[in-house]
Amino acid sequence: MKSSKPQFGLFLLFVASVLGSESWAQDAAGMPPEDDVVYRFQAVHEHVFGNCAGDLIIKNNRVVYDSMANPRDSRSWRFVDLRRVEIAKQDTLSIFTYEDSKAELGGNREFRFRIEGGKLAPVQNFINSNIRSAALSPAAVESFPIVVEVEHKHNFGSCEGRLTFKEEGVVFQSYDRKQDSRSWKYVDLRWIDRPSPYEVSIKTTERELSTAGRQRDFDFRIKGAGMPDTSFDLVADRIK
Repeated sequence: MKSSKPQFGLFLLFVASVLGSESWAQDAAGMPPEDDVVYRFQAVHEHVFGNCAGDLIIKNNRVVYDSMANPRDSRSWRFVDLRRVEIAKQDTLSIFTYEDSKAELGGNREFRFRIEGGKLAPVQNFINSNIRSAALSPAAVESFPIVVEVEHKHNFGSCEGRLTFKEEGVVFQSYDRKQDSRSWKYVDLRWIDRPSPYEVSIKTTERELSTAGRQRDFDFRIKGAGMPDTSFDLVADRIK
């Protein structure tokens, strides 16, 4: 009679390999996901005075700056929250955001990162391509609700939020100035103007104390790929 030990040993080896694979999968699932990282650089964030060091990480869905020296400088931007990226110098990447600039009244903030030895052209192209494609889904373009990420422009500065165009009206949700949030029915609006795919002006019947009771306009800059003609036509038809 032949011994069954070799077969039994093979069986144990198979079980061990399965358990090992399962254990590896569980360990990998518990670790921070790194598979969506496209580029990672050690970078120096240039300030008006001085600088700080950290990691600049470009992922499939956002750009992250992790400052080890100054955690308050750390940022995490979705592509739709960025205006554009430029190569300022051979070793310097400029990221233009919608954040208010304290140094430039009414302007938006620029973040400059010095990256030694990095090939920046592919990084610039990758980020700008994702900014341009941060658009409405095809279904949302031709039907309500239509949702766009926006910057609400003030007389001084701005705030960021979301505009939702519904069948019965418009809702603006401000992320950082709750007092700016609004909800309008179409019958209460004078008009909605769109000078370009990246701008929309909602003309309301609200009275503004600072301008002797003049009716108030809310001006928005649309982030990402803007608002297509099809979407705007849907909205405009509700006011006619």
